[in-house]
Amino acid sequence: MLTRNNTEPVGVLTAREAAAEIGVSLATIRRRVADGSLPAHRVGGRPGAAVRIRRADLDALLVPTRE
Repeated sequence: MLTRNNTEPVGVLTAREAAAEIGVSLATIRRRVADGSLPAHRVGGRPGAAVRIRRADLDALLVPTRE
């Protein structure tokens, strides 16, 4: 199944889409990717390349770790 532009698989977001989805800045998403707390896949494989983030990984970031 594909998204609106028929190129990205459902459940995969750009960094900008991920930021909008959870109401944070793009810089916050980039920091989380850089520090490893948000897994992402680079498109093109080089530093500075676009990243794609699985929706499940984004959701996992929002799960409270303390009660």
